[in-house]
Amino acid sequence: MPEKLNALECSALEYALSCAADVSHGKGHLLRVLLSAGRLAAAYPRADEGVLRLACLLHDCAQAEQLADPSVHHASAGAEKAAAWLKAQGAGEATVEKVRRAIDAHSSREAASGAGIEAQLLFDADKLDMCGAVGISRALMYALDKEEELYAEEGESLYSVHEADREFVEKNLFTPEARQIAKERLLLSRTFLEALKKECEGI
Repeated sequence: MPEKLNALECSALEYALSCAADVSHGKGHLLRVLLSAGRLAAAYPRADEGVLRLACLLHDCAQAEQLADPSVHHASAGAEKAAAWLKAQGAGEATVEKVRRAIDAHSSREAASGAGIEAQLLFDADKLDMCGAVGISRALMYALDKEEELYAEEGESLYSVHEADREFVEKNLFTPEARQIAKERLLLSRTFLEALKKECEGI
């Protein structure tokens, strides 16, 4: 995948950032997912590169809606927002539908398994951003935004959020390429979580 964004991709990124809900789902996350997806896609030449890149850039465009109303699912809402935006930009019907499908499925392994290779690559790339040093940093950003503790015996905390993310990634990646990348990152995540729990227990 080329690293430079074309005109439509630049507009997609600008649109996605205008919809961003928080720092952990901002520009850095979108570009890391784009880069990871490109690396993974090198082993899957049947993947539609243009569709995958647009899906990566637009996949979190409804995070704010979900935060405002937990009954809204950001994947399905984002799929419709992205499709409407792409149609307004004059994107072809086939491209719009493939991007919509990929985004709609990107947060559910079950959904992504039947939604095509682009959805599976987006799923894996997005989940890789939940582990390792980046995953720890994003969990910290989330905890600070929510004014949560680092560790708590009960309830949500930095520890519980990152532990849930780590377990999800460990069990759900599609591609062997993503699983190999995750292997080292998950080791760092486990080490961090063990140290955090040890240092905070009893407080």
